[in-house]
Amino acid sequence: MYIIDLVRDSSPTKRLALTLATELRSAQVSCARHYSGGLIAIEGKKNHKKAIRTLTQRIAEHESKISLEYEKENPDEGLIRHWQTEIHAFEKGIQQAHKRLGD
Repeated sequence: MYIIDLVRDSSPTKRLALTLATELRSAQVSCARHYSGGLIAIEGKKNHKKAIRTLTQRIAEHESKISLEYEKENPDEGLIRHWQTEIHAFEKGIQQAHKRLGD
């Protein structure tokens, strides 16, 4: 049963179930924040390094697309501008990942 169904049904049992489900979810989030400090640091570092690799690969792909587009007789400037904007966003993502890694 979905929470939306519990809200529509006004019986005391359903309202109690909704309240308990909400409190349980809140407690789970609280516990996850409390106990995951060390795990997040390890996983976070791994994820940031992977993000850097992935974004670097995406930049290379986009640069390749741009060079292929410029080789055409009538290159699509809007598409090239779009890829350049994405490259800029990827570069910002790499900078942010380096910052979070402490590099």
